[in-house]
Amino acid sequence: MMTLKQFHAQLAEGRLAGARHIQLSDALTEFPPALYALADSLEVLDLSHNQLQQLPADLPRLHQLRILFASHNPFTELPAVLGQMPALEMVGFKACRIAHVPEASLPPRLRWLILTDNQLRALPASLGQRLRLQKLMLSCNQLTDLPDLRACQRLELLRIAGNRFTTLPATLWQLPALAWVAIAGNPLTQESELSALAVSAQTAISYPQLSLGAQLGEGASGHIHQATCNDSGTAIALKVFKAAATSDGSPQSELAAGLAAAFTPATAQRLLAGVRSAVQHLHDHGVLHGDLYAHNILWDPATGEAMLSDLGAAALTRDLPRDQVAQLQALEWRAFAHLEAEVLARCA
Repeated sequence: MMTLKQFHAQLAEGRLAGARHIQLSDALTEFPPALYALADSLEVLDLSHNQLQQLPADLPRLHQLRILFASHNPFTELPAVLGQMPALEMVGFKACRIAHVPEASLPPRLRWLILTDNQLRALPASLGQRLRLQKLMLSCNQLTDLPDLRACQRLELLRIAGNRFTTLPATLWQLPALAWVAIAGNPLTQESELSALAVSAQTAISYPQLSLGAQLGEGASGHIHQATCNDSGTAIALKVFKAAATSDGSPQSELAAGLAAAFTPATAQRLLAGVRSAVQHLHDHGVLHGDLYAHNILWDPATGEAMLSDLGAAALTRDLPRDQVAQLQALEWRAFAHLEAEVLARCA
């Protein structure tokens, strides 16, 4: 990460020649024109945590740009100029103030769109025409419906938690690659969630009753710490969330780490059996996990036992129509099939 002064200095010294990735955070209110000096090489540009409200009309001069992150800026609409970017594939405008997405603002090669934690009430029909779309993150907005996405045959991950959906879009069931869906925090799951919270509140442990220990790990939405209950001395794992509204980041690194070990066929089958049992148990109790990835599995190499963790994307399905519950569960089993193939491919 650089300040604008550091960027100008390094550019003048020639240290940024051929740079492919630039991250600038310096309370910027205007797009730095000096970035065009890197037009022939720049592929990743991160302008998050600034004060930008618009992007210049000549932004397509960055003709190699594949990834643009501009989260935590006071944009009120997704810049229409993005639709003219020839190579742009990933767009991230999380936690801005975006209330409008123009029809022409979506790049033709769009694969990832991250608009978590904004003020969206609707999305343009052109979203359904982005045939390369794989990940769509829309949690924590004010959406009640989605445009027709039937043509988005490559869509794998959809995050619509924390919106205003009373029913699920019917076109979801026609997406052959869709496997990871987060729907919690919508009116369609609210009653079940409130009931569950009411029951668990009787045994809740308040934060002051805990002694925080070492950090055990970190995920997209929070830090995992070792902790101890002061009254009983019981050791627990405590997740401390980073923010009130979160979305999944890139899972590739975590997935790679989780699958790095080579399994024997017997070990792989035992691991998969544990996860399969956990998924079935959740489904039987009206819970959709929503994030069935390897990085959410805890595995003990000494015993071969596996546990499914992290209910951050989970949803209660009790109040949904029976056919929709079956369809959602089918999507989750599709995710399990991906996991099964990945684990078996790494057998020794």
